[in-house]
Amino acid sequence: MRYVVVTLGLLSLVMGQTPSLAWVELADTVYGIENAQDTFVIYIQSRSGNVRRFDRYERDGGGFYLAGYDSVYLDANGRVSRIRIYERPNSSAQFSLVAQEQFSYPGTPAMKVEVTDGVSPTVTDDGLYYGLTIFEGSFAWDFIGYSMPLEAYPQGYRTGQYGDSILLRSFSDNQALGFVRRARAGACDTLILYSGPANGPLTPIPMGKMCHTGGRIDSVISLFDQTYWSYNTDNRPVQRLDIAGSDTTRYNYTYDASGRLIQNQESGVSSGRPYVRTYILRYRGAPSSLSSELAQGCLTWDMVRRRGMLTCKAQGVLTGLQLYDLYGRVVWEGRVQGSEVFEIPAGIPAGLYYLRAGEGVVRLYLLP
Repeated sequence: MRYVVVTLGLLSLVMGQTPSLAWVELADTVYGIENAQDTFVIYIQSRSGNVRRFDRYERDGGGFYLAGYDSVYLDANGRVSRIRIYERPNSSAQFSLVAQEQFSYPGTPAMKVEVTDGVSPTVTDDGLYYGLTIFEGSFAWDFIGYSMPLEAYPQGYRTGQYGDSILLRSFSDNQALGFVRRARAGACDTLILYSGPANGPLTPIPMGKMCHTGGRIDSVISLFDQTYWSYNTDNRPVQRLDIAGSDTTRYNYTYDASGRLIQNQESGVSSGRPYVRTYILRYRGAPSSLSSELAQGCLTWDMVRRRGMLTCKAQGVLTGLQLYDLYGRVVWEGRVQGSEVFEIPAGIPAGLYYLRAGEGVVRLYLLP
């Protein structure tokens, strides 16, 4: 069970909506860039009705491969109902269903998540969440798949993301963690952690305090670390500072004119060396629809020689071609007549791209 709390903050405050437990859309494309030069992971979201799919591309030698994807199913109220998680260890392996997460909303608790391994019906882990008013940014987000870019977003800066109490249980190794936020008079609440076997009893451990103003968290002080938040005039978080012993990690958040998060820059020290990790978020910056003749086998693509042809096009039919990078920029344009061969120039760097041919769009990978 993943006990490390990963709480996400692209919540209704940022989107300008009323807080709720409903799903809030994440960016269409997110890239992780290490020290301003090496792209180490790419996330892409696509949609089909009430289903969201998140693809995670990781490096494999000199290029990227599809390492995993999460299928997220929403109910009629826009809440997450089920997540299916697929993974593979390398580009030559087959995908396997590694886990499923079932969400329910019984009222009390506000949310329940049950996890099973692969296709097994046996519940290995579960989470019970009381008093939540905001889904995004809550501790429940720790259960959200493996191929969604949670690390790109601000984490846990509203009291509504903490709720009143949480119980996380792992039946496979007989462990449980409980969390209670006890409101006190004034600006700070007491935090208490409980631990023990999955079915109890649990032993309390004082954890410190959480101080807030109008539901906005200013600091979380525990026995082991401290977190401090700063906000802009729109009440959106612009900086988070984590201090753990001699280590300090800083997160700086940037928004566009519509209030959408477009960048998270994380800086700190890892293995004794400083680093800067930047997540760049784009919203419909590049075409994402795969519903076209391209997705139905019309395109024949030679990845090694960067050559392709539209086999379903009749002779004499002209088709415009545009190649987009993952920032939504057009890096090459051309046109073909019928099913004649086209070639992507060698000068375009290797990587993942979108090819638009007429009204159709498909993803292409260019080898070095």
